[in-house]
Amino acid sequence: MRTPRVKRIIGLTIIALCSISLLTLPIGLSSAFAQEPILTMSIDSATLNRDGTVTVTYSVSCSESGIVSNTATEIFQEPRKINQDKGLGDDSWRGRRYGVVLDNATQYQCEPGIEIQITQTVVAVQGSFLPRNAVIVVLASYFTSESCCLWENEIATGRASQTLRL
Repeated sequence: MRTPRVKRIIGLTIIALCSISLLTLPIGLSSAFAQEPILTMSIDSATLNRDGTVTVTYSVSCSESGIVSNTATEIFQEPRKINQDKGLGDDSWRGRRYGVVLDNATQYQCEPGIEIQITQTVVAVQGSFLPRNAVIVVLASYFTSESCCLWENEIATGRASQTLRL
């Protein structure tokens, strides 16, 4: 039997993953054309703050002039020891840390050859992040100046992921 707290965590996780999947959906469609604009991303740093949040800084560059928006940062931390005997019961989430930040409001002007630095602070859904390895994923959408910033007008997406020690 799932407690209301576990149901809430699972619900928030499903909502966040669905939101993130919308960012990555057009990747297969946009890669079919060789002349499509390209959005390149890399994670520069991830810092564990005293309050258990994590500040992530990443770089974004584009192949053509445009606007970068709909940025997101996700962080996953597994427990030190996963109890595989418990299956999908309440204990399967014990010790896991997850957090996501979605920013659909901020727009960054992107020019070829110039990197944009983006910094986002992520709060864990439950508890706080700990000083151990974490998988960090950053995502962004790329638009022309005329088409910004509706999902159906997206011309490219960028994604970077890395496992770092916090």
